[in-house]
Amino acid sequence: MRYSKIKIMLLMLLFPITSIAQHPVEIQKKTAEGDHYRALVDFEKLPKRRRTVDARLAAAKSAWALGLVDRAAKEYDSLLRENQLSGDEVAKILISRGIIELQENRPEVAIVYADKAVKKLAQASPLRSRAWMLWGEALYDSKAYGSACQKYTKALDEALPPEKPEIEFSIGKCERQLGKYKEAINHFQRIPIYHQKTPEAVKNLAHVSLELKEYDQAAFWLAKGKQEFPSSFLDSWVDYALMQIAIHQNDSEQVKNLREQAKEKYPPSDAWFALLEAAAEAYEWAEEVEKVAKNDK
Repeated sequence: MRYSKIKIMLLMLLFPITSIAQHPVEIQKKTAEGDHYRALVDFEKLPKRRRTVDARLAAAKSAWALGLVDRAAKEYDSLLRENQLSGDEVAKILISRGIIELQENRPEVAIVYADKAVKKLAQASPLRSRAWMLWGEALYDSKAYGSACQKYTKALDEALPPEKPEIEFSIGKCERQLGKYKEAINHFQRIPIYHQKTPEAVKNLAHVSLELKEYDQAAFWLAKGKQEFPSSFLDSWVDYALMQIAIHQNDSEQVKNLREQAKEKYPPSDAWFALLEAAAEAYEWAEEVEKVAKNDK
């Protein structure tokens, strides 16, 4: 908390304002425009009697955007103690508070806020979908995958169409953790080709295909990912997956090439590289044993 206060004081020094009596609407405008430094400085210089609910909400959003989570939480909590807000406004603040707790690695507290937000919203709505989503994320982070999947499904039922792909992705992650691979595939495949979650969804489809030992299908998804989203398919897991496919296709030349390329790309400490090396070594050793056995006959 002390760090937040010091940071605010520094902001005020960096952005001196000649007129102290700023209008509350200006704070909302600056927050909406993404000028969070100036919005928060203006708010701090605004007399308390002129700090409207909307200005306080804007200041909390700006503080959050600047990484001043304690400052944002303090403003949100102050608003929640008052009776000036509608049910929807209270729910929005509860969701924001829950997201802050989730980002601070306190999923059990985030669940409390999500529960309160859902109870504030009697009817199904896109806003309540956000509360269900928060609840699902907190449960997922707590490794309660079955319960998380239930909350995600409720979120999906009430979400607006543009919000559905991200929820489909979250359900797919849960189904994968639960070993429900076919269901996970269905959810991952519902994500549009150019959505921000698509590269990760394609990678998950490759993961699931490997777990099902469907190596041709895994090769298809990896090839698609490397072609459509090359920057997202440069990590060591991709090469490990390609190694698994090459081994199970008994492609010794590909095993050799992948191993040599991986040695140039990754440090020995890389976990997936270590697994790739172990798999390649075991495969090549088995090949040598087989050759010796044939020669002895």
